[in-house]
Amino acid sequence: MTRHGKNCTAGAVYTYHEKKKDTAASGYGTQSVRLGKDAIKDFDCCCLSLQPCRDPVVTVDGYLYEKEAILEYILHQKVEIARKMKAYEKQKRAQKSDSQLESSSGEREKVEKFKKRENSIVSKPINPFTAATARDSEAKASSSSSSSSSSGACPAGPSSSSALPSFWIPSLTPEAKPTILKKPGKTVLCPMSGRPLKMNELIAVRFTPLDPGLDRVALLTRQKMTRHGKNCTAGAVYTYHEKKKDTAASGYGTQSVRLGKDAIKDFDCCCLSLQPCRDPVVTVDGYLYEKEAILEYILHQKVEIARKMKAYEKQKRAQKSDSQLESSSGEREKVEKFKKRENSIVSKPINPFTAATARDSEAKASSSSSSSSGACPAGPSSSSALPSFWIPSLTPEAKPTILKKPGKTVLCPMSGRPLKMNELIAVRFTPLDPGLDRVALLTRQDRYVCAVTRDTLGNSVPCAVLRPSGAVVTMECVERLIQKDMTDPVTGDKLTERDIITLQRVSAPQPIPGEEWLRAKEARPVMQV
Repeated sequence: MTRHGKNCTAGAVYTYHEKKKDTAASGYGTQSVRLGKDAIKDFDCCCLSLQPCRDPVVTVDGYLYEKEAILEYILHQKVEIARKMKAYEKQKRAQKSDSQLESSSGEREKVEKFKKRENSIVSKPINPFTAATARDSEAKASSSSSSSSSSGACPAGPSSSSALPSFWIPSLTPEAKPTILKKPGKTVLCPMSGRPLKMNELIAVRFTPLDPGLDRVALLTRQKMTRHGKNCTAGAVYTYHEKKKDTAASGYGTQSVRLGKDAIKDFDCCCLSLQPCRDPVVTVDGYLYEKEAILEYILHQKVEIARKMKAYEKQKRAQKSDSQLESSSGEREKVEKFKKRENSIVSKPINPFTAATARDSEAKASSSSSSSSGACPAGPSSSSALPSFWIPSLTPEAKPTILKKPGKTVLCPMSGRPLKMNELIAVRFTPLDPGLDRVALLTRQDRYVCAVTRDTLGNSVPCAVLRPSGAVVTMECVERLIQKDMTDPVTGDKLTERDIITLQRVSAPQPIPGEEWLRAKEARPVMQV
């Protein structure tokens, strides 16, 4: 039984509120809602800018505008009317030229039809050996064929113009007709009433201020005192609710919310499948799993580790081969440089007629040229220059992703610690009613009890598993009974602290220190001032 406020839909009357709620959820029907204060402008605000008027004017229909805004609107509308009129005149001229072309082509078609009909009239000599009836039938046939061959007569069936277009043939594909523009009006209309608007009909408005001594800025900051329920944010304290509301609306700062019941699994459900366990096992960290699900997970992780290891070994071999190629190319470059330097050394005979200083300068120049050809220049190397990305051959390429060596240990999906099959402990829940089968037991809210005290187990009750027997008991039973003599009450075996495994909490009535997983956080940008 829940609260009455959560179970108030069992009435026999289909209320107005329920009807409106169902209409909004269904997406059908016309919905109407009364506009609130935020959707209606203030009485002294402009109908265009929705801001308080500095130089207000009013139309004959009673709509208030800022003078600068309404004059700018009128000028913009006049420019728009002139543009539409130009487009309309251009369309009118195009239609006139099209009609002239159609009329001239029609006259030309009539002349062509007349010439074709005249040319089809051919005299045929009379055969005296044929009967008159035969001659008459031949004449009729010839006249009918000539009339049918000419384009002046139409067939009895549906005309080709009324037939549907063959849209799959490119030449017969129907084309979209151009939009026909209507002649625009020459009068500027009011944006609110839609009636003609003229500049000389605008009336200046003068509001009388409540306090004539205040300037305009101070006057705009004052508001009329409303009801206390609508003015409950005038407190001197920035409350927690206001802070959370402003944080949600601003889009900045980290938001956190406590997880509800629907977001947390039941205490007897598997952490992988989120379904009640048929053959439950627990890890040494206290996470409950279905035996089939956790074994399948371990096998899948081992296959994944083997696949990653193969990819890592392949990458390692490729890097090794690349390093060997680089070293061999480096040795080859050194040999080529040495050969080039050796070949550049050429003996030059000494000219006895030149001075010694000239010979020394020539020798220095030759040695410097040979050293510059062998050594790298002092300036920046070509390898450090930026690539010419606009040249296809010099376009930089993305470097391959470097894989890290994967670990060989399967990790628990919840705690992230090493997980082994031989460390899984079988769990035995004590049912509330041993006579019920599993299907009937799962339909009940209270399914299991403590193996010692027979207290009902639930999401809000801390539980523990005893390693020797696999029995599930409450933490209260552990603290009051079991820890005194450290003996398993089911099998009688001696217990250690390691044999008492606390099941991970899945629900709690209040936030508990240290259990941060009960709260969900969303990291958003932080605004710095």
